[in-house]
Amino acid sequence: VRTRSGNRWVPLSEVTLEVFLDGESVGTVETDADGRTQVVVPGGDPGEHVVKVRYAGDAEHRKAQRAQGFEVAEPDPGEEPELDGSEG
Repeated sequence: VRTRSGNRWVPLSEVTLEVFLDGESVGTVETDADGRTQVVVPGGDPGEHVVKVRYAGDAEHRKAQRAQGFEVAEPDPGEEPELDGSEG
């Protein structure tokens, strides 16, 4: 998350963001000193889904949100699903 300070963008650190999956709140995350965070959403049913991250704003910053669609594919029959995307 970044904010304007004068004529440059700077990190917005240690702010809370709410995470939604298909319109339902699934928790919150906090940004680090660089204004970054990691969002992990629970596995969904196969098909199209939308994850949205929302910042409520504060006295100095306006509220903001970003949504992104993704698809959960049907698993191949007999294949074990990979939960964390890493191998081994």
